[in-house]
Amino acid sequence: GGQAAEVRAALAALGGKEDLCRQLAQFAIEEAPDLMRQIEQSLAERDAITLERAAHKLRGSVRYFQAERVAELAGGLESRARRQDFEPCGELVEQLKPAMERLLSVLVDYTGAPGSPTN
Repeated sequence: GGQAAEVRAALAALGGKEDLCRQLAQFAIEEAPDLMRQIEQSLAERDAITLERAAHKLRGSVRYFQAERVAELAGGLESRARRQDFEPCGELVEQLKPAMERLLSVLVDYTGAPGSPTN
Protein backbone atom coordinates (compact mmCIF):
# COMPACT_ATOMS: atom_id res chain seq x y z
CA GLY A 1 0.00 0.00 0.00
CA GLY A 2 0.99 3.63 -0.34
CA GLN A 3 2.62 4.60 2.93
CA ALA A 4 2.36 8.06 4.42
CA ALA A 5 5.39 10.34 4.05
CA GLU A 6 5.96 10.22 7.82
CA VAL A 7 6.13 6.42 7.77
CA ARG A 8 8.43 6.38 4.73
CA ALA A 9 10.72 8.90 6.45
CA ALA A 10 10.89 6.78 9.60
CA LEU A 11 11.56 3.59 7.65
CA ALA A 12 14.36 5.33 5.74
CA ALA A 13 15.87 6.65 9.00
CA LEU A 14 15.63 3.19 10.55
CA GLY A 15 17.23 1.40 7.60
CA GLY A 16 13.94 -0.17 6.51
CA LYS A 17 13.39 -1.98 9.82
CA GLU A 18 9.63 -2.45 9.68
CA ASP A 19 9.33 -4.04 13.15
CA LEU A 20 11.18 -1.20 14.81
CA CYS A 21 9.17 1.36 12.90
CA ARG A 22 5.92 -0.23 14.08
CA GLN A 23 7.19 -0.29 17.67
CA LEU A 24 8.05 3.40 17.52
CA ALA A 25 4.67 4.22 16.00
CA GLN A 26 2.94 2.18 18.70
CA PHE A 27 4.99 3.94 21.37
CA ALA A 28 3.99 7.36 20.03
CA ILE A 29 0.32 6.33 19.89
CA GLU A 30 0.44 5.21 23.52
CA GLU A 31 2.51 8.09 24.88
CA ALA A 32 1.12 11.08 23.01
CA PRO A 33 -2.34 11.45 24.61
CA ASP A 34 -0.82 11.43 28.09
CA LEU A 35 1.92 13.89 27.09
CA MET A 36 -0.66 16.21 25.49
CA ARG A 37 -2.67 16.12 28.75
CA GLN A 38 0.49 16.92 30.72
CA ILE A 39 1.24 19.82 28.38
CA GLU A 40 -2.24 21.30 28.75
CA GLN A 41 -2.35 20.78 32.50
CA SER A 42 1.13 22.16 33.17
CA LEU A 43 0.36 25.21 31.03
CA ALA A 44 -2.85 25.83 32.99
CA GLU A 45 -0.86 25.52 36.22
CA ARG A 46 2.06 27.59 34.92
CA ASP A 47 4.33 24.65 35.71
CA ALA A 48 7.32 25.39 33.50
CA ILE A 49 9.33 22.31 34.45
CA THR A 50 6.60 19.80 33.62
CA LEU A 51 5.67 21.71 30.46
CA GLU A 52 9.26 21.68 29.21
CA ARG A 53 9.70 17.98 30.03
CA ALA A 54 6.41 16.88 28.43
CA ALA A 55 7.04 18.93 25.27
CA HIS A 56 10.55 17.47 25.04
CA LYS A 57 9.24 13.90 25.43
CA LEU A 58 6.52 14.50 22.85
CA ARG A 59 9.08 15.79 20.36
CA GLY A 60 11.27 12.76 21.06
CA SER A 61 8.45 10.26 20.66
CA VAL A 62 7.73 11.40 17.10
CA ARG A 63 11.22 12.41 15.95
CA TYR A 64 11.67 9.56 13.45
CA PHE A 65 8.43 10.42 11.68
CA GLN A 66 9.68 13.79 10.46
CA ALA A 67 6.52 15.51 11.59
CA GLU A 68 8.04 18.96 11.19
CA ARG A 69 4.97 20.82 12.40
CA VAL A 70 4.73 18.77 15.60
CA ALA A 71 8.47 19.04 16.23
CA GLU A 72 8.45 22.79 15.61
CA LEU A 73 5.47 23.44 17.90
CA ALA A 74 6.70 21.12 20.66
CA GLY A 75 10.15 22.70 20.38
CA GLY A 76 8.58 26.14 20.69
CA LEU A 77 6.75 25.08 23.84
CA GLU A 78 9.94 23.61 25.23
CA SER A 79 12.03 26.75 24.75
CA ARG A 80 9.27 29.09 26.02
CA ALA A 81 8.72 26.92 29.08
CA ARG A 82 12.45 27.13 29.77
CA ARG A 83 12.12 30.95 29.79
CA GLN A 84 8.79 30.76 31.66
CA ASP A 85 7.27 32.70 28.78
CA PHE A 86 3.76 31.26 29.07
CA GLU A 87 1.92 33.92 27.05
CA PRO A 88 2.39 32.39 23.54
CA CYS A 89 2.09 28.79 24.75
CA GLY A 90 -1.71 28.57 24.60
CA GLU A 91 -1.68 29.33 20.89
CA LEU A 92 1.10 26.79 20.31
CA VAL A 93 -0.89 24.11 22.13
CA GLU A 94 -4.00 24.91 20.07
CA GLN A 95 -1.94 24.41 16.89
CA LEU A 96 -0.21 21.34 18.27
CA LYS A 97 -3.46 19.45 18.95
CA PRO A 98 -4.63 19.09 15.32
CA ALA A 99 -1.06 18.50 14.09
CA MET A 100 -0.65 15.72 16.63
CA GLU A 101 -4.06 14.21 15.84
CA ARG A 102 -3.18 14.13 12.17
CA LEU A 103 0.11 12.37 12.85
CA LEU A 104 -1.50 9.89 15.25
CA SER A 105 -4.19 8.97 12.73
CA VAL A 106 -1.41 8.27 10.19
CA LEU A 107 0.40 6.10 12.76
CA VAL A 108 -2.81 4.31 13.78
CA ASP A 109 -3.51 3.53 10.11
CA TYR A 110 0.03 2.23 9.77
CA THR A 111 0.01 -0.01 12.84
CA GLY A 112 -3.65 -0.98 12.61
CA ALA A 113 -3.75 -0.14 16.31
CA PRO A 114 -6.94 0.48 18.23
CA GLY A 115 -7.32 3.71 20.18
CA SER A 116 -7.35 6.11 17.26
CA PRO A 117 -8.43 9.65 18.24
CA THR A 118 -11.52 9.32 16.02
CA ASN A 119 -13.39 6.50 17.74
